Amino acid sequence: MLKSLKLNGHHVFGFEVSEELNQEDYMYVLDPLLEKYGEEKVSLLLYFGPHFKKITFGAALEDLQLGIKHFNHFKKIAMVSDISWIKHSINIFAPLIPADVKTFSNDCLEDAKNWILEN
Repeated sequence: MLKSLKLNGHHVFGFEVSEELNQEDYMYVLDPLLEKYGEEKVSLLLYFGPHFKKITFGAALEDLQLGIKHFNHFKKIAMVSDISWIKHSINIFAPLIPADVKTFSNDCLEDAKNWILEN
């Protein structure tokens, strides 16, 4: 489940992933959000905090599809997590993404918010 984080920036969005990231989060939240902005670039912060438990297989497939469909629609992506496989996965794919991508530890959430809001 995605919970919106309050970020005051132009085309900047943040979400806390609570317990489970599932297919519906992509279908009913992330994809429609990106569709709304069309070709305009957006910045996205995802916070996998202490309540996060898992990513479903359906979410993983939707993530792949969303990444292909909206490949050029990101300005910045901030991933906040203390889970090593999430951080390693992001760092492996970051060079392939045409956006500024940065990972942060959970105790650096405020730094991540500040970074995503910078021009």
